[in-house]
Amino acid sequence: MQYRNDIQLLRGIAVALVLGYHFGVRGAANGFMGVDIFFVVSGFLMQKLYRPEQGAVDFWTRRARRLLPAYFTTLAATLSVGAVILLPDAFAQLRDQTAVAAVFGSNIGFWWAESYFQPKQFAPLLHLWSLGVELQYYLIVPLLVRILARFPRLLALLIIPLFLFCLAVVTVSPKTAFFMLPPRLWEFLLGAIVASWRGDTSLLPGWVSPVALLALIPMLVWPVDGTLTSILHGHPAIPVALVCLLTAIALAGTVEDRWLDNWPGRIAIGL
Repeated sequence: MQYRNDIQLLRGIAVALVLGYHFGVRGAANGFMGVDIFFVVSGFLMQKLYRPEQGAVDFWTRRARRLLPAYFTTLAATLSVGAVILLPDAFAQLRDQTAVAAVFGSNIGFWWAESYFQPKQFAPLLHLWSLGVELQYYLIVPLLVRILARFPRLLALLIIPLFLFCLAVVTVSPKTAFFMLPPRLWEFLLGAIVASWRGDTSLLPGWVSPVALLALIPMLVWPVDGTLTSILHGHPAIPVALVCLLTAIALAGTVEDRWLDNWPGRIAIGL
């Protein structure tokens, strides 16, 4: 797979948005949607990185080597420091969260316990929920790649009912739509389908990618509340669909023009 600066920029935007949200940066109230950008990018990358000739075990092994050393180091370090500085009640919560994270179920554990937007307990490992969703998605990547190879239009058609399912879940249980993989699956598939259609050539003119990225800016001021059961202002709902679609459009843009190789692009990546 050719190295792409635009993917690095999309990752940077996603991380900056999430950090801005958690640090309470003014104008980053919707920064949690950076995770949605990352899910689309991840769907794209996993479709590209999976090697059918080597099989699922090879894919899972490569993913484990890349992620698990840092993952378990984080768990061990957090638990060790917590044992020293936390009061018994807080440490008990951390211990339970660590146990759930150790089996890659942080998203399920936090779904059971609380809302991401209205936490009721000490949750130093709350950020691992998205990695739980990611790791669970990895389990079905081999199957999805096979389906896309044989029936490339099938999963594209499935995105609409999967998104409608997500909207239905939002109207009943926003935290279920937020934490669980099934309502989020359409986001990963959107990236995977772009990857499968794109090949090594551009689907769109080179100018489309930067325009799509700039179009993400208005989404930062759209009133979104992850506790609402509204498809217009809840999460993940209509606003997320627009964010994911713009991300997919950016991914579908050309590599050949290398629009990020000029100095504004380098500054953007540096930031």
